[in-house]
Amino acid sequence: MDALDPELFFEEFLAKLPSNVYRAKGILKFVNENRRVIFQLSGRRYHFEEDDWREGETPCSQVVVIGKDINIEGLRKRLEACIAKEE
Repeated sequence: MDALDPELFFEEFLAKLPSNVYRAKGILKFVNENRRVIFQLSGRRYHFEEDDWREGETPCSQVVVIGKDINIEGLRKRLEACIAKEE
């Protein structure tokens, strides 16, 4: 997935995750950020940590979500809406 807009990720994806999402984790590529962001969510608590991209690793965003009766397509569309727009 292309680079994400961090503001959209927080406001449109993270803040609106349904209560049936128990855990989420991933590696995020934010626009205008040269380092990767490691993301972990448990319940309503989340943590972000910056780290260098590994040698040979292609910068991109990947998220895994764990929960019950999750609307996968809805979450995918919400995450894709966070992709940074070309200026």
